[in-house]
Amino acid sequence: MNSVTIKGMILSLVATCLLWSSQLLAVPLGLVKGVPDFKSSFVKLSYDAGTQVLQGSLGVGPAGSAGLVSSLQYNSTAATLDVTDPGGGVPDDLFGIQAQIDNAGNLVAAGVNELTISGAIPNYSTIPGGTDIASVTTLLTADLTNFGFSNTVLEFTATITGGEAQVVALFGGLGGQIGVIIDNVDFDGSGATPWATSWSTAGGNNTGVVDTFVEGPPVPVPGALWLLLAGLGAVGVARRSAARRGRHHLV
Repeated sequence: MNSVTIKGMILSLVATCLLWSSQLLAVPLGLVKGVPDFKSSFVKLSYDAGTQVLQGSLGVGPAGSAGLVSSLQYNSTAATLDVTDPGGGVPDDLFGIQAQIDNAGNLVAAGVNELTISGAIPNYSTIPGGTDIASVTTLLTADLTNFGFSNTVLEFTATITGGEAQVVALFGGLGGQIGVIIDNVDFDGSGATPWATSWSTAGGNNTGVVDTFVEGPPVPVPGALWLLLAGLGAVGVARRSAARRGRHHLV
């Protein structure tokens, strides 16, 4: 095998890996739901392909509100605590999100990427050492740091930036890492370029759900990277075999 053939193999391998990498963008981060976990429902989202902004479109509460926060599960064995809006009227127990996502489906680090959870937790004293949160307040805020998607699933990792002191401590404190899984939002991310056009779930079935939880295990190495490493290894074997054959011809 001559050097020209080997170079051709390498170029072909790189092209294949780039193709696989673009396809593997359309996969979730592989997060595993843990506790504590805020659960939200009735999620509505919209994406503007021109401004490249994903945000909530619930139609109530502040701009960016995406769903209603329903409960907090604070450990793996305890019953959930209700998250409420004791004031009534326009709901204030809200899950809000805004993210800058480019037309290839990548989170833009320089954009506004944040989530907010608000509401009251009247029975927070059920948690040992806790004090009831009787009035609506901002329970948790975080900056989004990573993003993945597939079919009806959107996933984010995030860093906690603020919120109600007890809740922030429960989720690991300021700077703690959390995960966000938004599922069943009438979004089909299986197409080749799902972020190239604008879309909205506002007219959909209104059954989207969100889990906001302490982050699960590390994200596995993407398949494209394993493919690249395996391919480079195969090229190395081919080069060594060619070199041995060349030496035999010289003998």
